[in-house]
Amino acid sequence: AEEARGTGVEFFAMFKLFLGGVSPNTTTEAIQDHFSKYGAITDAIVMYKDGKHRGFGFVTFESEDSMNAAIGEEQIIDGRTIDVKSAVGKGEAPPPSGGKGGSNGGSKGGSKGGSSSRGPGSSVPCDK
Repeated sequence: AEEARGTGVEFFAMFKLFLGGVSPNTTTEAIQDHFSKYGAITDAIVMYKDGKHRGFGFVTFESEDSMNAAIGEEQIIDGRTIDVKSAVGKGEAPPPSGGKGGSNGGSKGGSKGGSSSRGPGSSVPCDK
């Protein structure tokens, strides 16, 4: 497990926070400045699509302690209370989207075949 604790992005992603409800006026620099009081930041970003502010962002800390300190307090940036959540659950991959599947496949197929599953003499006569 020592190798996994190197300088890889995967390790640091464990200390990533989702920031919801970010003001359209909030910049990546503002997020960095605000959250740096909790500890060293490895990455911060406000999300845009086609040049338009999307109202959320992410901040990644170097340590779990810094991340937990940020989660433990109400965060107000540019006059707006930010919804702060862990972006990755305890080193696990997020669950697959949809939440369904797998269990449906087994119920299909068994009832096909018509009279082949019936014993001799149980077929319905065709006489009229």
